[in-house]
Amino acid sequence: MKIKDSDIRTISVIYGDNDFPHTFNHLLETIVRALEWRGEELTRNDIDFLIREGFKFHYMAYQMRFREDKKHLKDLDFLVDNFKDIKILFDEEAEFDIENNDHDCGASYVVLLDGIINNY
Repeated sequence: MKIKDSDIRTISVIYGDNDFPHTFNHLLETIVRALEWRGEELTRNDIDFLIREGFKFHYMAYQMRFREDKKHLKDLDFLVDNFKDIKILFDEEAEFDIENNDHDCGASYVVLLDGIINNY
């Protein structure tokens, strides 16, 4: 996998809930594809922003029960509060966390060299 001139090696997202990796790993896949396409144009701040912006959509797409919850779509702003505690780490900080912490599968990471997403 070739990431266009990006200096980012590893991205880790700590959700604090072991159900979230199955919901948000697809978001990490999108980030990897965006880095393949745009590479150095995307900074750590850009990636942090894109991940946080994608949380609401991915939650609705993968976890919401539309038959019961559709009438509550306007009330989904509560999700923003839940997602503010999610931590996004890069490179050394991410690699240290991956090696030294067990989040009971409440976190995901991707090493951009291979693009494989793992939970930890």
